[in-house]
Amino acid sequence: EEGIEEPDILVREIRGDIVHARIKFRLLNPQRLEDARNRVLKEVLKVLSATNK
Repeated sequence: EEGIEEPDILVREIRGDIVHARIKFRLLNPQRLEDARNRVLKEVLKVLSATNK
């Protein structure tokens, strides 16, 4: 987990199935890009499932 800060996700607008989210994360170690991308996708899925309830 080292080298990756928690993704900062802000859901800005929801229209039906369209969710505009701003995702900020800083990579301190470029080799971990895939891990960071997977983490961000997981966070986005969490937000989507929370807003669809």
